[in-house]
Amino acid sequence: MDKELLTVAEFCKAASIGRATFYNLKQAGKAPVSVKVGRRTLISRGAFEAWIKELETASANDNRNGITGGAIKQARGRK
Repeated sequence: MDKELLTVAEFCKAASIGRATFYNLKQAGKAPVSVKVGRRTLISRGAFEAWIKELETASANDNRNGITGGAIKQARGRK
């Protein structure tokens, strides 16, 4: 990831998720911080990295507490 700002498509490719999942996460308040520039939605590299850290922390906490699942499953409407 060489670019400082990623488009939604670039972010989705890097995160291995689909666009619909990104927008579901965004609606649920669980997506990385993004900014609108004109009609484009952009995600900074820092926001992407912070989002990954949050997922790692949540996963580690869930594993310690015996909880399965995660933010992406919740955003998809799964339990």
